[in-house]
Amino acid sequence: MNLKRLLITLSTALLLIVVTFWIVKSEPMTATELSEAGIAFGDPEAPNTVIEFSNFECPYCKQQHDTLAPTLKELIDTGKVHYVFKPVTIEYYEKASVIENRLKISGEEKLDWEALDYLFANQTDWKKEGKNSLIERLEAHTPSDGTLLPVEELNGEAESLGLESVPTLIINGNKVEKLLSEEELLHELD
Repeated sequence: MNLKRLLITLSTALLLIVVTFWIVKSEPMTATELSEAGIAFGDPEAPNTVIEFSNFECPYCKQQHDTLAPTLKELIDTGKVHYVFKPVTIEYYEKASVIENRLKISGEEKLDWEALDYLFANQTDWKKEGKNSLIERLEAHTPSDGTLLPVEELNGEAESLGLESVPTLIINGNKVEKLLSEEELLHELD
């Protein structure tokens, strides 16, 4: 009789642990679960936070940027969104890693929105270039001083979050792993 009671107690405890884990994991992510690393735009106290894991060489990331950048820029400029861009190398792109390893995230001349637009807008051109030509182009369009982007930290963060592809957005703690339209972004922000 004691063995039966012990088995029931253990089974119940295990079930409670599994259910608790499932409930906790289904909750939106909080900002504290994500590192501050990345290229930040806008007021950190804005009512909405959009974190984008992306890759400069990924054609889908370019498509996402082309679709959402004007709206995101407006939302950032009006204080409605704090946006953190996190370039990662989930899927290996050799030239994107050249860019990521040269990006500056702080200092007087950190990477600005125009440089971000430039890198995506000219993706087709710079993908055809050799590494040295790409480095020269980067030097002309990215800051020369400041702290380097912590690429390994961002890649580790993406891995720990279980990201399998880019682009992936974290919108107010909710992970979105698909290309979004402007309307879908605005709906996610409501």
